[in-house]
Amino acid sequence: MPISGRTVSSGGTTFFLRPNKLGLAKLRNAIAVGVAQVMLDAETEAKREAPVRGGYRSFVPGTKPIGGTLRRSIHSATFLDGKLVSQHVEAVPGSTRPPGPLPEMAALPGRIVGYVGTNSGYGAFVELGTVRMTPRPFLGPGLEVASKRAVATIARAVQRAGG
Repeated sequence: MPISGRTVSSGGTTFFLRPNKLGLAKLRNAIAVGVAQVMLDAETEAKREAPVRGGYRSFVPGTKPIGGTLRRSIHSATFLDGKLVSQHVEAVPGSTRPPGPLPEMAALPGRIVGYVGTNSGYGAFVELGTVRMTPRPFLGPGLEVASKRAVATIARAVQRAGG
């Protein structure tokens, strides 16, 4: 049975390269973990940027919270080959219904997909604005901040996995 691989010549030396399927799978898993961390960073930043009715009064100890539903509805998920790797969804306190479905990513085999979004139903109106309301972006700025650290975050995940 022939060994599959590829011959590469460089500087008079010939190398035979053979793919290590177990090593590639380990590397893909490590990258997926790194992407999950980037998505969680983006979620955290988006929650920090999300407008909350009541502002600072929403977090004064001993007072009843005002607003914050949009902030609680922001969640992230990461998929590897269409399978869920990581999911961070907060249920709304006092609610018995689930926080909402995540997008169907099973149609993307062979890919690592990260998702950050809101299931509030009105998050897009806040992010993009309407005819009567100016935009108050929170997801875009959150993704922008997290994307600046993405390469370093994914590299750390690969190093931790022994890659």
